Amino acid sequence: MILCLGSVVTLSGCSEQYKIERMVWQANKAAEPIFLNEGSVSSYEFKTVIALYEKIIARAPESNHALDSQFKIAQLYALEKEFDKSRAIYDIIIESHQGRQEINALALFEKGQTYEKEGNWPWALKLFKEISAKYEKTQLSFSVPLYIAHYYLENEKVSEAAQAYQAAIDQYQAIADKYPNTKGALMAENLIVRTYVEQEAWDNAVAYILGLDSKYALSSDTLLVLANIYENKLSDKQKALSIYKRILEEYPDYKAGEMLKKKVVELGN
Repeated sequence: MILCLGSVVTLSGCSEQYKIERMVWQANKAAEPIFLNEGSVSSYEFKTVIALYEKIIARAPESNHALDSQFKIAQLYALEKEFDKSRAIYDIIIESHQGRQEINALALFEKGQTYEKEGNWPWALKLFKEISAKYEKTQLSFSVPLYIAHYYLENEKVSEAAQAYQAAIDQYQAIADKYPNTKGALMAENLIVRTYVEQEAWDNAVAYILGLDSKYALSSDTLLVLANIYENKLSDKQKALSIYKRILEEYPDYKAGEMLKKKVVELGN
């Protein structure tokens, strides 16, 4: 009797999960044209989609499906330029998921984007910087500094972009110094190289990579970046040749080994 009851409970649970997943599928399918068209649907269609996501939240409030639905509702309101409603949802997400830093960082970032879309860059910038201050170890904390620099570039604010790039380098270096010999430090150092490359500051990029080389073994990808800079940006074929040879020696199973061998022959002639 206990075994049968357990089976019934299990089947009931599976049935409920299926119903929720079906609801999620229906909501996402209905929302698809709204996201593809960035809004531009009738009020009825919009309200229908919002209601579908709200039903998921009510049906399984503690589930990841509910969290995803909250994000979708906030994003939909932003598409419709109902920014206050969108930001209210993001505030709920942050408040109800204290301690989940990646979730909080994402909600704060998307909330910041609502201000950006609204033309209120100072408030957007304030929230973006808050991500770096509050959620230092999150993926978005690494992405935001360059996002800010790209904003200024896209809006042809050259001086502000240069300052943002320098701020990015300072932030990444602070992380690398604070958490040495970690994946976070490695990511920060790679982003410093990327920051120099984006600015076409080739000498700075080379100097930084060589500084890393004095501390520990460089990855094949970093060495390839260095070789490409020497060959294509600084026109130093001999140094490029030396780095290509080094990659082949230190990484005999390198995925693009045959291509590098041809490069070595080409530059050696």
